[in-house]
Amino acid sequence: MTGWTFGYDDFDPDKERQREALMTLANGYVGTRGAMPHARDGDVHYPGTYIAGVYDRARSEIEGNTVEIESIVNIPDWLPLTWRIDGGAWLNLAEVTISD
Repeated sequence: MTGWTFGYDDFDPDKERQREALMTLANGYVGTRGAMPHARDGDVHYPGTYIAGVYDRARSEIEGNTVEIESIVNIPDWLPLTWRIDGGAWLNLAEVTISD
């Protein structure tokens, strides 16, 4: 194999969110955290996809002053999506055969 690879050989629930952040794939417009496809939001995982310009604006009172805060928010997680062609079987990566 040419090039380089970056991965983890074990599963450590205490480090999983950090690993997802480090494995994020983004292009400046859209970014997806490097969560496992089966991951669900909880104590261990925080899957998410982010789009530039999609944010939440909230007002808060801080020491008597109204402050407007903008925070980036994640959009619905697309990683669990699957598909099928012409009513055939749903794609299952464990059973895929690649042909020319």
